[in-house]
Amino acid sequence: MIEQLAELISSCGVGEVADNANQIYKHAADKLWSLFTAARKLNKMIGENVVSDDLMVSAIGGGHSFDGEHMEDTYGQGGVKPTQHAVICTTDLGLCEMDGPRAGKVLLKPKVALHNL
Repeated sequence: MIEQLAELISSCGVGEVADNANQIYKHAADKLWSLFTAARKLNKMIGENVVSDDLMVSAIGGGHSFDGEHMEDTYGQGGVKPTQHAVICTTDLGLCEMDGPRAGKVLLKPKVALHNL
C-alpha cells in the first residue's frame, strides 16, 4: 500500500516514487498498520470475507438410493456406487450455494453410510 500511495503522490507531480515511499514509511508506517487493522475489522462487520447465509448445508435422508454425483460413501473407496445401495444416514454434512449465478451448485458433497440391499 505504501508503494501505491507513493505512486499516487508522484503522479500528482510531487517527488519520485522511491523518495515518496521512503518518506511515507518513515513517517506513517505505524499509523498505516492501525488503518489496515481497522479496515479488516470493518470488512468483518459488513460481511466481507465472511461466509454468509448464501450457503446451505445439505444432508441425505435414510432410504434414498445412492447417487455418486450428489453424495459420497463414507466407508467406500470412492467413485460412483451402483444404485442398489440405500442410504442409512448422513455422516458428514455437505454445502451448496443458495444464491447467485451458481445457485444449487454442490460445493461439498454430504457423506453417507450405505446399506447393501
